[in-house]
Amino acid sequence: MKSGRLLMLGGSDVQVPAIRKAQELGLYVITCGNRPQDIGHQYADESHTISSTSTVEVLELARRLRVDGISAYGSDPAAVTAAYVADEMGLPGGGLDAVTCLQDKVLFREAQHRLGIAAPRSAPAISASQVLKLIASWPHGCIIKPVDTSGSKGCYVISADEEPEKVQQMLDSARSFSRSGKVIVEEFLLRVLPQMTGDVLIVDGRIAFFCFGDVHFNSALNGLVPRSVSFPSVVPMAKQQEAMAGAQRLISDLGVKTGVFNIDVIVDDAGRAIMIDIGARNGGNMVGDLMHRRTGVDLTEASICQSMGWPVILNALSEPTGYFAHAVVHSLHNGILRSIHFDDHLERAIFHRSIIAQPGDKVERFAGSSSRLGLLLLSFPTQADMLGTIADMYDHMVVEVDVDPPA
Repeated sequence: MKSGRLLMLGGSDVQVPAIRKAQELGLYVITCGNRPQDIGHQYADESHTISSTSTVEVLELARRLRVDGISAYGSDPAAVTAAYVADEMGLPGGGLDAVTCLQDKVLFREAQHRLGIAAPRSAPAISASQVLKLIASWPHGCIIKPVDTSGSKGCYVISADEEPEKVQQMLDSARSFSRSGKVIVEEFLLRVLPQMTGDVLIVDGRIAFFCFGDVHFNSALNGLVPRSVSFPSVVPMAKQQEAMAGAQRLISDLGVKTGVFNIDVIVDDAGRAIMIDIGARNGGNMVGDLMHRRTGVDLTEASICQSMGWPVILNALSEPTGYFAHAVVHSLHNGILRSIHFDDHLERAIFHRSIIAQPGDKVERFAGSSSRLGLLLLSFPTQADMLGTIADMYDHMVVEVDVDPPA
């Protein structure tokens, strides 16, 4: 049994598995975040109410507590903080310059274009008139998004015939979600296959392992917010490997030597496998648990070991097996939560549930990850059963809300 002190940035319910895994490995786990009510802090050996995005305060805490490692497990906003503290204290990490590039969507797109890696056309979004001028030559419109947030917060799809006033409202909203106050506009790419998401493990600067699942979007709202991810992906392995070839070029160029990175990929109508996003942290919503069950590779453990500078052991199965998914519990409306109900078919598939909302709570329509009400992890006997259940999820998962009256 090894020992040491690990600082975990955040303490949400989906970070609990990482906290417990670290403790199983013999670590003393310290958490910090600006939401002391988050359940993860209850599992930690010690917790502090400090924002995980406050780099200076987190560095002061880490130095005072003499931590041996730092992790932004599953937390996109905290990734830059973890890299900054690791660099300042000489701890293992992905490197601040590399993480900053990956976390800033403008810098990330510039790196893709510089290296000749397939990417959407894009530009910093300045004004409504500039956005409308850009998309006039883009056949499918555009998407605007904050340059430095995750969870689909502040993202909007815009067509060329949108009114300038509406575009400006979207820009202002997107900017409000950005920590730096910046927004990017990108051409909207048609997906000919499901969008993929997955984690890649970097060891000594090389991709040592990857696993992808398919993203299922909330088409009942804006079609941009993931409501489920299913493993394995139906996208051909050749396209997955094409995306990984581009990822390796980027990782090598940035000098990344170690870490687990979450990557989103689409195959567009030209057949290109395009990385649309990279997070310098493990994937959220406990996808690591799903990948572990399917492949035998525990990327939660791998991430913690790398944060401590320990070697990683993969323990992969000889062949991936099983069909696994998560489902985000959410409301389609703003209002007061009355009840959450799962039918018998869905109940049989659930092997883990985390419900963070209670009847009587004020809830918001599912426009981003911050408005989720809970999370289910699911196991299915066949891929057909899994995909069919996800497609009909609103028949299996009923969230009753006393809807707010129209404004």
